Amino acid sequence: MPLLVGAITCCAAVGVAVAQEGAEVTEDLGNLYALARRTTSAGSIIETLLFAGQAIVTDIAVPGPDAGVITGTTGVSPAPGGSARVDAEDLRLGVGPGFGGTWLTGEIVDNYLILHRTRASGPVTHEIFHEGRKVGAVTEVSSSVGAARSTGRNSFVFESTNDRFVVHLTQSDGTRIHATTERGRFSGQVVERVAAAQPPSEPLRGLVKPSTGRNRNGSRDPRSPLSRNRP
Repeated sequence: MPLLVGAITCCAAVGVAVAQEGAEVTEDLGNLYALARRTTSAGSIIETLLFAGQAIVTDIAVPGPDAGVITGTTGVSPAPGGSARVDAEDLRLGVGPGFGGTWLTGEIVDNYLILHRTRASGPVTHEIFHEGRKVGAVTEVSSSVGAARSTGRNSFVFESTNDRFVVHLTQSDGTRIHATTERGRFSGQVVERVAAAQPPSEPLRGLVKPSTGRNRNGSRDPRSPLSRNRP
């Protein structure tokens, strides 16, 4: 009889572990690309970029202790004394305090896949893929030291010649970045910052008004040239 109880307890424990594993959620990005996410029993999210069903990039995201900040309006609240468990489909682009790892998103532009890598700290990077192969990359920059990340939409233009691939990124703040990859190796990027608008100059104070030929009581000043010239 004790052996039977032990067997039941073991099965129950296995059942709990399986229940904590989240189902894999797959997002079709187009052009044979897909982004799969699966929540582990520890609460982290395994992200996999696939091309034609084959994994080409794998990364991990770890929601912060305050899941409500990350998930927005999902209604997920942290468990007492621990972190709330967040499913992959509930995690949004906005990362909250305590978020770790990298959040992957992707889009198709001109038959290229742009894989966006968003981190809680550090700049956002964009990797460019063509037919399942990485051909270029570019890293965003802040418009000024200490400036917050730009929240608008970026625009991308690609230039491919022989073994040279250039990404022309225009950030929403107007900053332009030209990143070059030659023969599969990143060779650097050039940044063109938007010139800061100069504040309008303050009007000069204490300007001397032109003489009207009159004194304070309204009569003409006999010393004024205007008075002497008039008959």
